[in-house]
Amino acid sequence: MTASNEDRTVWHLKGTSGQYAGTDFTLGEEVIWLGRAAPGTPNTPAHILFEDQSVSRVHGALAWAPEYKSYVFHHRSQTNPTFVNGKNLTEPKLLEPGDEISFGGQTFRYELARSITPDRTAETIAPTTRAPIPIGSPPIPAESSSERTLGLESEKDREAPKPLIKLDWGQSTSEGPSSAEPKPMAETSDDSDSPPLLSLRREPSHGAPVLSPRDEPHEELLAEAPSLLPRAEPTVEAIPAIPAVPAKAAPLNIGFRGRGQSMLLSAERFVKLCFSPHNTSLEGPLTEGDTTICQIPAKYATDLIFEWDPTTQSVSLRPESSLRTKTRRITSAGDVTLEVTLCNGENSDLNLNDLVTHQHCDCWIAEHPQQEPPTGLASSSESISSVEDLRGLLTVQTGEWQGARITLMAKDGNSLELGPGISIGGYPIPVSDAPLCRIHFLANVPHVEVLEASGGQYVSINGELLFPGSSRPLCSGSGLFLGQLMLYWTQPHLQSRLVRYKLESRGQNFPLSRSRVRIGTASHCEIVLEGANLAEEVGVISFTERGFHYHHSDPVHPAQVDGQPLAAHQQATIQEGSVLRLGSDCLLELKAK
Repeated sequence: MTASNEDRTVWHLKGTSGQYAGTDFTLGEEVIWLGRAAPGTPNTPAHILFEDQSVSRVHGALAWAPEYKSYVFHHRSQTNPTFVNGKNLTEPKLLEPGDEISFGGQTFRYELARSITPDRTAETIAPTTRAPIPIGSPPIPAESSSERTLGLESEKDREAPKPLIKLDWGQSTSEGPSSAEPKPMAETSDDSDSPPLLSLRREPSHGAPVLSPRDEPHEELLAEAPSLLPRAEPTVEAIPAIPAVPAKAAPLNIGFRGRGQSMLLSAERFVKLCFSPHNTSLEGPLTEGDTTICQIPAKYATDLIFEWDPTTQSVSLRPESSLRTKTRRITSAGDVTLEVTLCNGENSDLNLNDLVTHQHCDCWIAEHPQQEPPTGLASSSESISSVEDLRGLLTVQTGEWQGARITLMAKDGNSLELGPGISIGGYPIPVSDAPLCRIHFLANVPHVEVLEASGGQYVSINGELLFPGSSRPLCSGSGLFLGQLMLYWTQPHLQSRLVRYKLESRGQNFPLSRSRVRIGTASHCEIVLEGANLAEEVGVISFTERGFHYHHSDPVHPAQVDGQPLAAHQQATIQEGSVLRLGSDCLLELKAK
């Protein structure tokens, strides 16, 4: 791939000790997973594979942050730590040139290698938005030098997705799943953290890391006032008054609510909201030429600039924010709500159905002073995920909408289509070369259905592939792949209760992050029983509004729940303290954290 006709930078990850000492990785994908996982899902972002047992199966990920022009490291392991410059990583870390990253016996240095100019090219630069290479494309040849690029695997190298948890009944293991649900890779405050079941490995034939898994102004006419005219002589006919012509309404009208006040800000071209800790009270609006300015007391010094474009007859917003604040655009589209974090310093379109929130203040396009915000939220501090009738929440983890959240409200027959050409509130979903799918509810259970697809297009749920005509239940805590989009689905009213529990076996704790956990010896199970003489899928632990249930499916080996036998196709209610016996020596106990 070649660089575009603009200056761009190239980030490298250079191994300084461990398995990849002296190896120079050119970073070019939006998401790069690191760990011991093996390949299982095609056409997904590349990974770097490790053989070091002190590295977790899904240890962490490098995620491209376009607003900062750098990568963010997300730690994912529950048992093995990650250090950046010697400090234990407990939250996403924006990497800077020269940062040293270490985990297990591996150490890397994050480097800004060079700047690419229009007359110079590079094989890999900032993450591409091109469509994934079709299934079956040959692997990228090995480089002759020590520099490696992240590539794709051939179809013959694809394997089944690896489990989230492995339990070796012959010996105790040291690795478990991530205790937290997957967080959006943009700055958020309440998103969850659990990596999708993706995997990668090194292609044995050539040693290169390979890929797996936007009214007319209302004019008021003044009434005639003949009483104000001079009194005429009786024989002279009075001349009627000429109606006064009101001033034309300003084309840009922004509603504002915050700091205990509500107002309408009108301007010919710009409305500028200046937030600053130096402001002791709300001052304005003040008019300077075609700009209306309002000074607002706030914790951080930031600006919001609304602009009216007379050519397109549209409104846009440009946030000038600090790194500690974010500006959210919330769009209401019936039963679906879209929340996007706007990029600092860039213009973003606004529609009549949008609410902008920034530093606990709300703004919207207003047609009259009494107009309320379109989304119906009580205040800017109320996140869309706290709405009581919320059914489901999709968090976008990659691409142009990274960090965006899409909600589906409670309503019989409610559904959401995802795919190329689909818009939410007038904003097209940024995805291409992907199938058209639909999330809908059947008997209050969410499902994903693939409506249209071509070629090798597919939808992946927790590593399982879905093709046209197929449908699967969608449990809370699931990871989805749709083309180049990585999505994370939760039902907050379930997830907030689910994450309070864990499964314990032989002193190992396995926090629960999905409302449906498969147990068995097959690699697609979330909990794999290694060394146990049991069926590929022994049973399933599910969590609903009614609590936990275990459904047994092994026809040969019965299970026991709190000492009571359970045959195949039978289910039992389990609760805190329940002990599940599978086979002769496999014990799992449900406990509160």
